[in-house]
Amino acid sequence: PPPTCPPVVECPTTPAPTRPPVPTCPWLTPTPSDVIMECEEGRCNVVMSGWNCCRINGGRKQCPRSKPIMCNAMTCGGDHCCDTMAEGCARYGGPRDCDGVTPSVGTTRASTVMATTARPTTARPTTQRPTTQRPTTQRPTT
Repeated sequence: PPPTCPPVVECPTTPAPTRPPVPTCPWLTPTPSDVIMECEEGRCNVVMSGWNCCRINGGRKQCPRSKPIMCNAMTCGGDHCCDTMAEGCARYGGPRDCDGVTPSVGTTRASTVMATTARPTTARPTTQRPTTQRPTTQRPTT
């Protein structure tokens, strides 16, 4: 007779732990260029086309590196203003918030990004390269 197997027992499943969603707000980081602004539908050069260049491309998505902070108010040509520092956005409604998280005035762009997008990371071990020294040769003294 063929061997018989025991009945399969189903184990209860535990749902995987969920993390709150990470805000996806591209305006929290500037473009890598001092003069290129990212629009919702493309890019433009603020030096060649002016600061209103995103108006015909869906609006501002990321400020250029020269003015990396996007402000809440849409009083700059009908779009969000860009400024050099968070304090500068005070006159434009403060830094633009991200999914309900408002960057506080006085923060730097890096701390704003870290506060809103921080995820646990695993530290990578660092390795140091051994230093090599050239052999020295001594000259005979005369």
